[in-house]
Amino acid sequence: MRTVTLASLRLYKRRYVAAFLAVAIGVAFIVTIGALNASAKDGLTTGVGTPYRGADLVAADVYEPERAAAIVDAVDADGGIASPMGYAMEDAGTVGVVSDDDTLRWQVLSDGAWPRAPGEIVVDRQAAKSNDAAIGDDIEISGMTFQVVGIVESGEASMRADYYALWEDVSQLGSFWTDAVLVTGSSESTILDAAPDARVLTADAYIDERQQEIFQGTDVLTFLLLIFVTIALTVAAIVIANTFSILFAQRTSDIAMLRCVGATQAQVRRSVRVESLAIGIVSAVAGIIGGLALSFGAISAVRTAFDNVPLGDPTVPLPWLLAGFVVGVLVTVVAAWFPTRATTRVSPLAALRPADGSGLGSAAGRVRLASGIGLLLAGTALLVLAVASQSIVAMLGGGVLSFVSILVLGPSIVPPMIRAAGALARPIAGATARIATDNAIRNPKRTATTTSALLVGVTLTSAVVVGMASTSNAIAEENRVSYPVDAAVGADTELPADTVDRLLAVPDVEEVTTLAGTMGSIDGITTPVASTPRDTSILHDTERLPVDGEILLGDDIARELDFPDTVTLDAGNRQLTLDARIGDYGHTPLVSIDTMRSITGSTVPVAAWIGTSAGADPSEVAGDLTAVASGLDLQLSQSIEQRGYIEQQMTIMTAVVVGLLGIAVLIALVGIGSTLGLSVLERRRENALLRALGVTRRQLRATLTIEAILLAGAAAVLGVAIGTLFGWIGVEVLIGQLTDAASLSVPVGQLLAIVAIAGVAGVLASVLPSRRAAKVAPAAGLTIE
Repeated sequence: MRTVTLASLRLYKRRYVAAFLAVAIGVAFIVTIGALNASAKDGLTTGVGTPYRGADLVAADVYEPERAAAIVDAVDADGGIASPMGYAMEDAGTVGVVSDDDTLRWQVLSDGAWPRAPGEIVVDRQAAKSNDAAIGDDIEISGMTFQVVGIVESGEASMRADYYALWEDVSQLGSFWTDAVLVTGSSESTILDAAPDARVLTADAYIDERQQEIFQGTDVLTFLLLIFVTIALTVAAIVIANTFSILFAQRTSDIAMLRCVGATQAQVRRSVRVESLAIGIVSAVAGIIGGLALSFGAISAVRTAFDNVPLGDPTVPLPWLLAGFVVGVLVTVVAAWFPTRATTRVSPLAALRPADGSGLGSAAGRVRLASGIGLLLAGTALLVLAVASQSIVAMLGGGVLSFVSILVLGPSIVPPMIRAAGALARPIAGATARIATDNAIRNPKRTATTTSALLVGVTLTSAVVVGMASTSNAIAEENRVSYPVDAAVGADTELPADTVDRLLAVPDVEEVTTLAGTMGSIDGITTPVASTPRDTSILHDTERLPVDGEILLGDDIARELDFPDTVTLDAGNRQLTLDARIGDYGHTPLVSIDTMRSITGSTVPVAAWIGTSAGADPSEVAGDLTAVASGLDLQLSQSIEQRGYIEQQMTIMTAVVVGLLGIAVLIALVGIGSTLGLSVLERRRENALLRALGVTRRQLRATLTIEAILLAGAAAVLGVAIGTLFGWIGVEVLIGQLTDAASLSVPVGQLLAIVAIAGVAGVLASVLPSRRAAKVAPAAGLTIE
């Protein structure tokens, strides 16, 4: 039997190409993820330790600036040095702390000098490049003016910021958030006396702790990526099982002859399983080699193109290589197990007779139909329960059962779809479409199995596209309420006369609405107070505008007043007690028109709202508005950058997920090409007869192309329909728990693109099989092999 096995591998090696590619792609995926995981851990752990290496001790869990200040004062009194770690989130960018001592200063000076006095600041090189900042420039941050004295490199440090100033300056920024305090030259007792709740660790111990946190984060990401590996390998297993099923069906007579001449059932079974083992080993090795080449090339390219991405040297740990090899071999052997079992269980004499197949009328077909319907009913019930109760467990269970039921019912669902599509193609392609349709549905079980691999990928891709589109709409609706105006500027007294003209001159600024107001005092804080304009069409949401007897405070004033419930407003000749809320309409306090009328009849422009075009680049517009506001000495608040960032992240996330699922789709298309190729060999005489009866090579190629389009199109249409349903259920269950704005959004264009891409891919998958079929001369094809 060893001779038979080797002969089979040599004779049928071209027919195993699909199984080889499916396994190799899946294994390469595993190896690439292992390399990225190792490289990310190396890069992140290198960066996380940089800021802490000069310290003796680290006071951890110090989240309030007041506690950090207490530690700084206590350590200073003890003769040591302390430097808080953290940053302030300001409109101009993030602001971190730079120590005035060389020991705790972790940034690297590349140009200029270090800050030595209050009001001096250094800028990270990347921030300087993007903000066009240079040494000697003045930068306004939260009402404070700083002079740039140097440019620094932050490297891959975890506490990287855009700007760095001395502690006495950064501590005055209201948005400053501390993470820890670096200490040298002092003791643990001094720190704990100042902040009893702090955790004091050595620098090395704190770095180890942070690295473990990062490892957990990268491990979670790796786990998520392995979900996509599982999907790809599941599709690969379907392709492999289908390939072996077709091959063994074509070799049934050969196997029967072996049984007739004395080979036992166990020997034949062992022989074909050794074939699958050999294919699995070769495929896994090829996948490892391809994965190493891909991962090393990708990591090197990313490090070259993006020097701020924290990736270490490309390496692949041995466990990942072994895992890729073992998984590749196991998937191949397990996927081939059942086709092998089914083939070798047939008696020799029965195998020598033509196979009737198991249609719906057979016992196996009836069992399959009943099982599929039962699974579908159970899955539907769980999905209904999931939507009603917003249960994630019920959603996952119902989704799995429902999808498995579709796969089980495939022989009953897919062929009618192909028949209907073929009828639509018949007026255009005539007899060619009819032959292609008949060929595609000749073996319903094989047809369903072939399309099921692509169905998995298309369904998941469609679900992700619909889910992301619906989530983006829900976020946009939330942003409409949270950020009702694109940007706003406010003056200390009155807007300069050319404010509107200067703002309208900014590219992508479409509209500017001025707000009239007057000077007033809110609980002793002197500030302009604006009234709501009559025309509020520039706003995305007007439901949170102030009503009579109410005032909306900017975040800075609200924080200074400790977020009061009521305030006293002195303006004009009136003193009013007003209910206070934090507003999202700019820094300038805002009251209703009637409230302003009750204060004074004389107003001047004190603020302006800015509306931008839908296609504007958020970063560019925000930078231009910052420059104008700085030149006019105005306070700027803007939400376009935040909204743009969220939209960008959603777009990137969708692209990444769809790209990862694309690997499964690629494997499925390899399966379609394989099925067509094996069918060409199976229908060699039939194709030759068609050629002898007058069918041209072009028509024969068209027959196979249409067959591929019908297979891919049926899987794509069914997958898009199921994926849209799954996407809607996912939005209702997952996003519905977070916001009432969750609703179904169907990106018709993207879903049509998925169907079109599947059709085009089907055409490409048919190229080689159709060329091979057309090259066979009629006389040669009719000969008996």
